[in-house]
Amino acid sequence: MQDMQAAVARGYHWHVSGRVGPARLPQMAAKFATLYETEMSVGQRYRRRQAGRGVARLFVHPDYRQPVLHWWVLFTDGEHPAREREHELRDAREKRQRLLFQDNFELLRLQARGGASVWTWRLTREAQAEFSTRITEAVRRRRDRRVLKQVVREFHSLPGFRGVRHQVAALRYHTAGEWRRAGEGDTCPLLPTRMPPYLRFKSFPTVPMSAVCARLLADEPPYTLEQRYGEARQANARKAATASVVIETPAVAPSPELTTA
Repeated sequence: MQDMQAAVARGYHWHVSGRVGPARLPQMAAKFATLYETEMSVGQRYRRRQAGRGVARLFVHPDYRQPVLHWWVLFTDGEHPAREREHELRDAREKRQRLLFQDNFELLRLQARGGASVWTWRLTREAQAEFSTRITEAVRRRRDRRVLKQVVREFHSLPGFRGVRHQVAALRYHTAGEWRRAGEGDTCPLLPTRMPPYLRFKSFPTVPMSAVCARLLADEPPYTLEQRYGEARQANARKAATASVVIETPAVAPSPELTTA
């Protein structure tokens, strides 16, 4: 999500998206690389944009509820083949065409301190309304507070983007109000005393796309963040062990990686 947020902030406003099964993902990624040159290096993209031409980036993220992957191709302004091929090209700057992440989050500009507007993620109206409904129903289940504990834990575990934190504050206020209306007291003891922290920008290790697809095809869950860090540590260890050995190999195209959003 952070990578796509940063890309849109840098001018990748145009987008198309969809879902694909793990068996078809490599073929689809190769198709985008051929048609839209999504595997260009940072330097190549910079020079292309300096010349006034458009560039594209592919983002892929696994769905942790079913064995599919969500994909997004983001484009900049400028001449680009996608403008002729993609008939459903959308503009993230338009309210009705915002970039969505797994149908639960939307990317938009919100005003920050000092009057500047920033790109941030927030829950869609439907997702926030669902949380509010679950809170109301859970408070009324007086004999079993485990449901309310679970809902509170879920919305406090949402990623700490500026827009999401505003909604978490609203959900906390809603929970406290429902608790009082139910006659349970002035303070809901199930609410944490503090708001969740802001999400800071940081780099996360990527995982080869082939490895993620292999896990999904084997009915295994996608890589967790801990597993990705473990893979990165092992790769660094292998690189360090062979740092003093020079092996000449023919130049080949780099294997695509799964870019986490």
